Amino acid sequence: MVQFDPEKTSFEQMLNVFWANVSVRGSAKTQYKSAIWYHDDEQKAIIDRSMADQQKKKGAFKMDVLPACQWWDAEGYHQKYYAKRRR
Repeated sequence: MVQFDPEKTSFEQMLNVFWANVSVRGSAKTQYKSAIWYHDDEQKAIIDRSMADQQKKKGAFKMDVLPACQWWDAEGYHQKYYAKRRR
């Protein structure tokens, strides 16, 4: 899960980082697939525009875009995945 301070980073900037680090191809298992959650209509509109731009660059792909809901953190050994992987 990514938390951000909109005073320091815009939602658009966060999406740019997301797109730079996510694979839009492949058939990941349900528990590993990427998705984007939004909190309001403004974020949803930003996601829709950003995803349309990405599809122009990368071709058609499917990405779940869902309203934010209750969240459960994964087990501890799943935390800090990128930091652990870069060792």
